[in-house]
This record gives sequence, C-alpha cells and structure tokens, in this order.
Amino acid sequence: MKYQLCFLFCFIITSCTNNNIVGTDNKQSNTSIDTVQLINTIKKEYLEINSKAAVYHKVEKNVFGQSAEGGVIIAYYDHKDFKKANTTFYGETGKVSTEYYFNKYGLFFAYSIKYLYDKPIYIKGSKIASIQENRYYLLKNQLIKWLDNNKKSVNPNSKEYQDENKYLLEDLNVIKQTLGAYKTNGK
Repeated sequence: MKYQLCFLFCFIITSCTNNNIVGTDNKQSNTSIDTVQLINTIKKEYLEINSKAAVYHKVEKNVFGQSAEGGVIIAYYDHKDFKKANTTFYGETGKVSTEYYFNKYGLFFAYSIKYLYDKPIYIKGSKIASIQENRYYLLKNQLIKWLDNNKKSVNPNSKEYQDENKYLLEDLNVIKQTLGAYKTNGK
C-alpha cells in the first residue's frame, strides 16, 4: 500500500508539472514542455487561421533591400489581432516564400518554401531546379522544433538550429518594421 501511495503521489506531481500548452504563462524552459501536445495545438491554430483567412483584413506591402529582386509581405488581421503574414522574396536564382502564424503570444509556426532555379530568371528557359521546405514550431517566438526539407527533426543543440532561430527572429523584425503602424503580436 505504501508503494502504491508513493507511485500515485509521483504520478500526480508529474502530471501537474507537465501540463504546459501553447500560450501558457508558465516560466518553464522549452525543454520541459510536452512537445507533442504543443505541436498538436499549433496544428489546430494553424488550421483555424487558414480556415478564416478569407474574412481577415489584408494589408500588402512591398519590401526592398531584403533581396536582390525585392519582395512582398501580405499581413492578415482579425480586427486588431495579427494572425498571419505571407512573405515572398525574389532573387536572380530563386525565391523564398514563407507563411508566419501568430497568436497573442507571438510567432508560433512558420512554413517556408525555397525555390532554386537552374539559371538566373532573366535567362530564357530558366526553370525550378529544386524545392526545399521547412516547418518551424515555436513557443513565444522561440523555436522548439524544426522539421527540415526531409521532414526530419533538426537537433536543437546544433549550431544550424540556433542560427535558424536567429534568422526567424530577424525575419519577424523585418515584418514588424515593414508593417510599421499596423499592430503585430509578441515581443
């Protein structure tokens, strides 16, 4: 009986401390969260935002100086709440299109597609040589899981992972600066 009570007590404590989902204000580190539960919640939020995108207020801004051939940001708002941003940046030998998704805590998901051309776009007959996709799952603007082009999880302790988190935050700053007076969520 003593061991059963001890087991029950440990189970209750463990259950209470691992009950962290998207947007909670707990100050736990990202390593102590239930990543599977969090990603399921992120997928639901992603689907909800996309299902309502047609009714959101849309703001389109041209972006210069971020790529060789310019770019565009399309922001989606539900009244005053910033929900989504689509960015496309063009270069001579490709383009990068990224969708960013926001909740009241900031960026929670990003999906990026990079198209690489076989020759510069100004040469007749250029075509797409390869496509690279990446999925980024975030908690309060911090990367918690990255699935690379092969849909494999990238090691969160790698330099590549840390650099990618930095690039996502830089992209987020470009979006915020470009939108200017329009309200964006997060820090």
